[in-house]
Amino acid sequence: RQVLKIRDYLTGWDRGAKREFDWLDRVVRELAEEWKGAVSHPEDVQLAEDFDLLYREIKDLAEKAFTAYDGGRRDEAIRLIQQELDGRLFPDLDRKIKAIYRSSRTHNVKSALDRLEAIQGFTRTVLVVSVLSSVVLVALSSILIARNLARPVEELKRAMDIVGTGRLDAAIEVRSRDEIGDLARSFTDMTQKLKETQD
Repeated sequence: RQVLKIRDYLTGWDRGAKREFDWLDRVVRELAEEWKGAVSHPEDVQLAEDFDLLYREIKDLAEKAFTAYDGGRRDEAIRLIQQELDGRLFPDLDRKIKAIYRSSRTHNVKSALDRLEAIQGFTRTVLVVSVLSSVVLVALSSILIARNLARPVEELKRAMDIVGTGRLDAAIEVRSRDEIGDLARSFTDMTQKLKETQD
């Protein structure tokens, strides 16, 4: 917009264009300072410095053109703008802006990939911890279930071995209400009946 304001002033289309150019200058300088304060990558720092130098050249050229125009040297001012601004500074500015956008996109993509890798690492860690926790939980559950199933079966087997030797006084403590508990109760009833029959 500043380049347009230079042209508007020199062609006489907009007498307030010089004031607007100065206002835009303050805005551009504030934004450039904010950007320079935010960049940290060496390539971006260099781009910011290059942009600042190029912008100062454009600003100085505009001041020379305004001075020449205001001094009645309209043709000199227009020639200065055409040769320096159109021929050299504007193409340089265009290349610099493209380089800034390219660098910004590259760093944004790299930053996004870095965040993605961090998330992926965290997700991998959570997944490994979850799998290991599940394996430990399943193993502990299996041990507890096996112990709870094996203990009554072992007691029943021990009592059967005692009864097998002829002793009918083998006692089984029935704690469960499942099939094994039913089997233990049936075995106790059977040994009681055998004992009553034998007595």
